[in-house]
Amino acid sequence: MHHPSSDARARGIEALRKGDARKARESFERIVAAGQADASAYLGLAYACAGLKDHPAALAALDRALALEPRNLRALIMKADHLAAAGDARAASAFYRAAVNTAPPADQLPADLRNELARAQAMCARYSAQFEGFLRQRLARGLAEGRSAGRFRDSLDILTGSKRIYFQEPRQYFFPGLPQIQFYERSDFPWLDKVEAATADIRAELIEILKQESAFRPYVEGIRTCPKRMPKAC
Repeated sequence: MHHPSSDARARGIEALRKGDARKARESFERIVAAGQADASAYLGLAYACAGLKDHPAALAALDRALALEPRNLRALIMKADHLAAAGDARAASAFYRAAVNTAPPADQLPADLRNELARAQAMCARYSAQFEGFLRQRLARGLAEGRSAGRFRDSLDILTGSKRIYFQEPRQYFFPGLPQIQFYERSDFPWLDKVEAATADIRAELIEILKQESAFRPYVEGIRTCPKRMPKAC
């Protein structure tokens, strides 16, 4: 059965393609008034309202679209663009990031949406760099040299996404209570200089020991056992 909303949707999409935002808005508003609007209809209405410079109405339509489809990439990016234009960088960054995080692989997207996603990624990087610059400028006086300062700089790198957290993930045996340290400072090992200075002596001693066939045993040795019922097979 042919549905009237299908005609209105088609007219609205065609009007958007021709750049007739007013006609497109009328078509999508008919769908909304009939209670038949889905996320794509609200998104079309948002595009039409944006074309008419009615930004409050565009944002309201985007919110309705996202309420129906929270992972709609076009709606997420469009709302981020509106927030960025309004000067709300923090909120815009959150919506750009949501679009990037929820997007499928690029080869599964149409060409125009791939371009939009790439732009969202670029905006995420831009906002991240601005935020990092703001933090480091404000905190520069407190970043004196020293171990605690280095740890604090690492915390900023993690916060801004330029570094990641590496947790202990042993494959066989986990020993609780060990410190969660990614890289140890050389200053933690005051005896290291003496060990390195003795490298030649250590090497010479190792060479002599290796001449003895029984000097070392494998770290892991296989244990060969005989089945009780098959002694002759061993």
